[in-house]
Amino acid sequence: MKIKGEVLSQPNEEILVIPRSEGKDIVLRFRSVLEMDEFEKQFPPPQPPHKRLPGQKESTPDYTDPTYKKATEEYGGKKTKWMFLKSLEATEGLEWEKVKLNDPETWTLLDEELKDAGFNQFEVARIYQAMMKVNSLDEEYLAEARKRFFESAEGEVEN
Repeated sequence: MKIKGEVLSQPNEEILVIPRSEGKDIVLRFRSVLEMDEFEKQFPPPQPPHKRLPGQKESTPDYTDPTYKKATEEYGGKKTKWMFLKSLEATEGLEWEKVKLNDPETWTLLDEELKDAGFNQFEVARIYQAMMKVNSLDEEYLAEARKRFFESAEGEVEN
């Protein structure tokens, strides 16, 4: 795909710089996750059980089933952790000690490892926000893009 002759091929990136004393700031680079196939191959989405209502011949999915609701919640949590780790792969030189992308049993250690690395709760929240920002279109992000567009459009009209 092209716009004005320029090929669109770069995923969205976000850089988060967390200040540290003595100029040892921590730079985290996040890249948007373009494909979820790898995750969904390993973790297919949960399927609701079916139930047959009185007087009906066909069964229907039971989205209110407690086991299904719990499985859906767990699936969402795993997907978020996987996206987090996948997005952070863009950070050059980043090494995890406890968490491994290919071992979902370790994903629950993510917050613990961030804490052990010296990040406080507000920094951890900001790290998660950066991951969500690069993988979504929140209103603030869209407003920034509109502002840049209109500022550049004004420059083109004046010339």
